[in-house]
Amino acid sequence: MNEFGKNTLTGLLADDPEMEFRIKTNTELYRKGFGDIKLKYSDGSPVTKAEIRINQTEHEFQFGANAFMLGEFPTEEENRQYEELFAGVFNTAVLPFYWKDLEPVDGQVRFRKNSPKIYRRPAPETGLEFCEKYNLTPKGHPLCWHDYWPDWVDKDPRKAMGRLERRFQEIAEFTAKRIPIWDVMNEAQTRDFLCKTHMPRFPRNYIEEIFQMAERYFPEATLCYNDDCRWWCHQAEYSPVYLLVEKLKRSHCRVDALGMQFHMFEHHFPELPRFFSPRHLYGCFDLYAELNLRLIISEISILGNDLYFGKGEGEVFQDIATEKLYRLWFSHPAMSSIVWWNIVNNTSCSCFEEKFEAGIIKRDFTPRRAYNTLKRLIKEEWHTALNIVYEQEKINKFHGFYGDYDLEIRTDKGCFNRKIKLSRDSYNIFEITLEGGQK
Repeated sequence: MNEFGKNTLTGLLADDPEMEFRIKTNTELYRKGFGDIKLKYSDGSPVTKAEIRINQTEHEFQFGANAFMLGEFPTEEENRQYEELFAGVFNTAVLPFYWKDLEPVDGQVRFRKNSPKIYRRPAPETGLEFCEKYNLTPKGHPLCWHDYWPDWVDKDPRKAMGRLERRFQEIAEFTAKRIPIWDVMNEAQTRDFLCKTHMPRFPRNYIEEIFQMAERYFPEATLCYNDDCRWWCHQAEYSPVYLLVEKLKRSHCRVDALGMQFHMFEHHFPELPRFFSPRHLYGCFDLYAELNLRLIISEISILGNDLYFGKGEGEVFQDIATEKLYRLWFSHPAMSSIVWWNIVNNTSCSCFEEKFEAGIIKRDFTPRRAYNTLKRLIKEEWHTALNIVYEQEKINKFHGFYGDYDLEIRTDKGCFNRKIKLSRDSYNIFEITLEGGQK
């Protein structure tokens, strides 16, 4: 690998026993817990002894990617491969709700799957059916962004806000609580309205209004602010994103989560020493955790081409960086989700993104090294499968990663199958009743 690649990875590959300890220990402390199993028969008599096979079927932690290419490939076989490779690793799918593409004509919203096609903008109905088919958690992105703003929206700020509220209401009615997490506001600190003539005009304190609007129409959802290039500017409590979220909270806005984008693009190269410094990243996460927020690495693009690293080395660089970063991100107690962005190469909406080859799947649907690494981490290393011998007088606990589990319980009265959820937000006491009882 050339000097650029080696220098970029310096922070991630540095011998830092303190950070290594923190990553390893926090993974055990905050990603795993104990489940207490109590068995009895349906007549109330105790189960004196049993063998229990415990197998994790899904993570509580959200590992995701955008699902913008649903149904976008030329053949049914390619679309099937895309879906299966996606669901083979991820349990969360980001669905596109960009206003300009969702509603290209005022009043003609593309909710249904038979709507006119727009590249990389599958209709919400298509995305929700995909999530239901593979038991994925859908995330909506975004409710408001100054980019992809329809040209037909009134230029008057107050009228525009009224029309935006109608959009919120229509989306809420169509999705009917099926989307539990929303990027409410996207990239507010890079609006640059003094320099860009195409920026929509907003009233003062418009971000507060938008979050209050989101709380009205999505009262049960997790509401997220998604930031693109200010979150790693760590100035303690005077950091730009810290100040923004703090201001929202002072205005009685409910902000539940902070999305932190991680696009490794050329204009971010000067920032790479901070991008790839475990101590700096952890410092940022510790800071935002003080605001009582769930943290999300919301959009990931890690270079994977040879242009920057030398022949055959782009994929190696991407794989090393991916594993090191996912281990770090997954270990932080405030983190709740990690989301890759474009998972298939040559499917972006711009030549700007294409040249970075940041996908983890080749266009012919061959998995790249980073895809296989993520699959190994999520499905094998961060996976719990074990057997315990249950005895009535013992403390019958198991230790595992938070998530959904299948139990196979064998007693002298037969074999019983049950499902449980081991959750970080629960006491995790499982009182299970089996058919049968004393003879």
